[in-house]
Amino acid sequence: MACIKACPAGALETRIPYQLGYYPARLIPKMGDKVIEWTCIDINGKVEKFIVKTHNK
Repeated sequence: MACIKACPAGALETRIPYQLGYYPARLIPKMGDKVIEWTCIDINGKVEKFIVKTHNK
């Protein structure tokens, strides 16, 4: 996950295993200076975004 979170172009994503979400569910992070914005796409194409604060300096 470190590479996925650090990619400045957002070119990488995580495919969620079928045990958790079934294909084609995806989890895509976008790093900010003080937050990570997670985009979760479920098996029906529903998109949800979550903002998580980081402790990066």
